[in-house]
Amino acid sequence: MEWLSSFLLAVEPLLDPISGTPIPEPNFMGDFIRMLTILGGMVALLFGVTWVLRRMTTVRNEQLNETSPIRIVERRSLSPKSAIYLVEIEDKVIVLGETPNGLVRLSDWTQTQEPEK
Repeated sequence: MEWLSSFLLAVEPLLDPISGTPIPEPNFMGDFIRMLTILGGMVALLFGVTWVLRRMTTVRNEQLNETSPIRIVERRSLSPKSAIYLVEIEDKVIVLGETPNGLVRLSDWTQTQEPEK
């Protein structure tokens, strides 16, 4: 009977302490594939949410530009941190310069005005 008690002591760590059922062998490859699948799904969800939010803000900005009395006619980047805007406010068109320090009114613009050389 001593062999039975030594056998039970050797098998005991492989049994679930609550139910007494055997603990299955760990499946590392299956767990790894499941982890990669979940990670890929989370990355795809992140990209999807980013795309939807960007699309929503673009559509909202376009709608505001059409219905508002202030309309951005054109924007040109001069450098990564500076740009020139052509802004239409009711019937007037003004040229604004944007820098990291703020906005500066550069001039008024008329459609028939020729650029100075």
